[in-house]
Amino acid sequence: MSRSFILLFCGIFIPWQASVFATLQVSGKVSYAVFDKSGERRQLANRTFRATFDGCRWRIRTEVEPGSFGSSNSPFVYMEIANGADSLFVTREFDENKLPPADSPVMTKSVTVSWGKTPYVDPEQLTGAIWFPYAWECELGTITNGRIRNIFSMNDSLVRDDITFPFSVRYLSNSAAPVIQEVVIRNEGFWHVISPEGKASHRPAKAPYSAGFVQSKFTALEFTNVAELVVPRRSQIQYFMTKAGAITNTDTRLLGQVDVVASSITVTNFFLAPPELVKPPAMIYDKRLRRLGEEDFSYLSKGLVYETNSPEVERIYRKFDEIEILKAQAAEKARAKEK
Repeated sequence: MSRSFILLFCGIFIPWQASVFATLQVSGKVSYAVFDKSGERRQLANRTFRATFDGCRWRIRTEVEPGSFGSSNSPFVYMEIANGADSLFVTREFDENKLPPADSPVMTKSVTVSWGKTPYVDPEQLTGAIWFPYAWECELGTITNGRIRNIFSMNDSLVRDDITFPFSVRYLSNSAAPVIQEVVIRNEGFWHVISPEGKASHRPAKAPYSAGFVQSKFTALEFTNVAELVVPRRSQIQYFMTKAGAITNTDTRLLGQVDVVASSITVTNFFLAPPELVKPPAMIYDKRLRRLGEEDFSYLSKGLVYETNSPEVERIYRKFDEIEILKAQAAEKARAKEK
């Protein structure tokens, strides 16, 4: 059994030697299960994945595992998320055979862009659970105050800079470069509540949990050696909840579990293309920009995602405003005729 040590974060971090190798490519399976109060397990999702990590740049594609629970209901051929300098790019390729009948050709691929650098553990792709074992330094390496965002949350509204938690990290001690083995995030004795306006407030937990408790835990369960590197082959994120009748704050129940098992890990010189390059045909939805009326800012891809200050963005806004003016004029004429 490998020896390990625990490092409590107090503004000190040992940098990961990510720069010593080129590009890490990982493929395997990820699954998500929940547990009821009796401890009975219910499987909710099974995905296969292919991930590429080039330092803090990455791209992760997931597909529903054929024959798994809910696989026949998924409308996607695949989903993929990648990061740019300050944005996340989510690509969805729809299965045309599972879309409603249409009289005209259907756009089966879309790309949604939003601000951000770190994926959360979204229930559809489970991206954050795949990302963390291989890119953890990109998040932990920025911490200077001993607190971490709720990066294991399955609710993206709770992954915010103003909602942070104390945490501890355990590393393998027999590796030349730091190799992560466990991250424990502690609830401080209250729940975070987000208002419709987006403001965060606190709701105290009942005793004994008012003293705090372990809310979530990442564990690397198995490692492998690749090109003289020690990397996780099997990892897990567990979520814990309070339970009635508890005597101490350590008496929690397992609420959910995400398991990641890599079947292949290789180091290559693969070039990770910029996520801004989007081969047409595809529809782009850019949540970084002001909405077009009631809809997200959108346009057909001409090969790339526009910068937020692009002249093309201004052209789309002007065209939209012109159309809105014509609609208003037409409506005014119609009302005048009715009089």
